[in-house]
Amino acid sequence: MITLRKQKLNFTFHNPNSEKETVKYITKLLAEVAVSKVIKATGNRVEQAKINESAS
Repeated sequence: MITLRKQKLNFTFHNPNSEKETVKYITKLLAEVAVSKVIKATGNRVEQAKINESAS
């Protein structure tokens, strides 16, 4: 029986930006994602509250 050796993959990315710019960009990106999740979650609750009010 032939066994294949698993090869480890190494990825390297070139980032031309400074560390400070990279941190600023990643922070902005994560904040935007968090805001969209909060809006989505609260929007669903608002819609559910409207449905509950109209059913009463």
